Formats: sequence, structure tokens, C-alpha cells
Amino acid sequence: MNLNTIPIFFNHDWQNSLYKTDSILRLKYEYKGSTLESVFIIKKILGFKLLQIPNLMPFNLHFTHSEPEQSDYNAYKKEAILLSQMRKELNNFSFAQWKNSSNNLTTVPIMGHGVNCFWRQTGIIKNNKNTNQIFESLFFKTRNSIQSELNAFEIKSVSINQISELFLKDKYYSKSNIDKNNLVPFFTKYIHGEQLTPFGVFDENDVLHSFALLLKDNNIAYLWLNIIQHDLVSRNANKKLLWHCIVYAMDNGYDFNFDGSINPTLDKIFRAYNPEIKPYPMFSYTSNKLVKILYDLWK
Repeated sequence: MNLNTIPIFFNHDWQNSLYKTDSILRLKYEYKGSTLESVFIIKKILGFKLLQIPNLMPFNLHFTHSEPEQSDYNAYKKEAILLSQMRKELNNFSFAQWKNSSNNLTTVPIMGHGVNCFWRQTGIIKNNKNTNQIFESLFFKTRNSIQSELNAFEIKSVSINQISELFLKDKYYSKSNIDKNNLVPFFTKYIHGEQLTPFGVFDENDVLHSFALLLKDNNIAYLWLNIIQHDLVSRNANKKLLWHCIVYAMDNGYDFNFDGSINPTLDKIFRAYNPEIKPYPMFSYTSNKLVKILYDLWK
């Protein structure tokens, strides 16, 4: 990803369509041609103001530099100053979380004084091999599962209503900070605009087992959303779907990004596709321990 391009999920129209506009907080700081932008969802618990990472946002802090040829050290010095400006703003809140992309690992300048860093990871399959090479590199059980289900399931487009229905039924996303009332207009706009590409996997009775939405941004295709019908028994259906998404990304010139997870089960699934593992930093700011306890109970 070009570090000097703005990701689509930092676009105000995208954010206003996906989240409740009165809950969005945008921070922006500039210094000598460099810019820091961050986006949060404001929540209130027992009078405390907290800043959440917006759900379905691959990262919510982003730097741009208007001098792409500057040294890494000069970029770092500017990022440090920008982070210190954001840190002062956090004093107005009791708790905040944010994460960088795997392309920016600047962490030290904002550490301390209530700010902690936790490392997470994502898996990326680079678009520098053909799909046959990638397939041969998969975990052998994954290869066998995909091959055994070649004829049992069909990959095809999935309707916006089906996507919205499964989203609202999902235990995790039903509690997310997404604006549930605007799902259909959002999916309609960005699927028709081709920023989002949907795929579903169906059995011989045309029953949808799972779907995936790929978010295409610059040269990256994120596995932005992947929801499974857990009451249906075949886990191999989703394996075939993920492989189809990877092939689609490779055929269309994108790196495939699993979009990270701290869930051990998901991490194990992603590892079976032999991606390159990339770390990224996630931060939390807490003004006192009670607020952190309340947040953990509430979420």
C-alpha cells in the first residue's frame, strides 16, 4: 500500500454511511507536510467518555507524508510530533483504543502516561506468485478439503439482503458499533460502486453456507467480512470460499489481506493458507483502572 494515499475507509462519506454520524470523532494534525488522521467511535458509560476503534476498519490511525523521498528518520520525527499532539487530545477521554496498519510500526513516541501497546498480526498473500504456486504452499489438509469440495459447493454472488440478514444474525456483528439501520443502503452503494465484492458459497440445494465481502483499496483486497452459518455442518464450504477470494485477488492484481485477528481459532484458519505474517501495533489509553474494568465488562 502506498503510504501517501488515503484508504477508502478514511473517506468521510464511507464513515457517515457505516456509522452513526453523531458518534464519530475525527482527529487530524499536520506538521511540515505530514498528516496524522485518526477516527473513533465515542461511547459513554456511567458518565465516562470512551473512544472505540470503529468495527470493520482495518486500522483507524493513518499517516501521510507529502515528501515521499524524505528519510525514514525525518518521517519518524514528524510522526512523533503528530502523535504527541494526539496524545494531548486523549486527556479529554477516560479510555481510547486505536491501531496502526502493518506498514507503520511507529510506537515509542506515544508510549507511557497511560498508553500501552499490544502487538497483533495479520496474514498477507502477496501477488507475486501464480495461483498454482500458492495452492501448493497451502497446508495439505486445506488443499485436500478444497479439492474434495470442488463439486459439492458453488461459489457465486450473494444478494445484499442475504448479506444484511446474516450480518444482523451474527452474534459478534449484531453488537458492533455499525449503524444497523443503514446496512442495505451502504452495501448497495459500495457493492455497486465495486469497492466491495461479495461472494457466497452455496450447496446443491442452493442454501447459503457463508459469504465473504472483499474490500478493494489501492493494491490490497481485505477479507473485510466473512460470516458463516454456524448451524450448517460443512466447514469445508468456507475453506473453498476463502480460496476463491484469494484467487480473485491474485487474478485482479491485489495482495490478499486476512485483516488480522486476535482470535486463536481464526488465526489457525488463516495460517492454513500459508500467508506472510505481518505484525501491527494496537494501543490503549486509560486514565484509571476502573474505566478499563468497566469497558471490559461492557464490551
